[in-house]
Amino acid sequence: MSLDEALVTGEVLRDALGEEVHRAVEEREHLKSMDANRLLERASLRERFNHRLASLERELVRQLAGVQAMWGLDEVTVAAVAEHEPVKAAKLGALLDAIKANAKQLSAVDALNRQLAEKSLMVVRAYLAAVQPRASAYTRSGMQTVTAPQAHTHSWRG
Repeated sequence: MSLDEALVTGEVLRDALGEEVHRAVEEREHLKSMDANRLLERASLRERFNHRLASLERELVRQLAGVQAMWGLDEVTVAAVAEHEPVKAAKLGALLDAIKANAKQLSAVDALNRQLAEKSLMVVRAYLAAVQPRASAYTRSGMQTVTAPQAHTHSWRG
């Protein structure tokens, strides 16, 4: 394994995270409009992204382990790599910083999207509760009677 391969994988990882940040920001509009078809499509795309990201991370770890073995390093750090390849070590450091920044940004966007999704879910539940009120019957002892829930089918077909 060469450091060059790890740098290429790191660039792909950085770019993939950056692209996903943009898609996650766009996802917010689908949440606001409650566009179920687009949201389900995005969920599927996100699942594929997560698998791809995990694969890229494993590949990067494998490549860096190869660099570690090749140079007999105790651990792969930017400082340790700089002793052998100072220019590439600087590139590696910048790449790792960019990967961390993109991952942090994606996490923040995801948190906002989750809040919006939870708010939307609360609105939908309140709406369903309002259009399907409970019976207000009571037993002789003053307890509210339990009514059997009705089966509901919800489908999002466009």
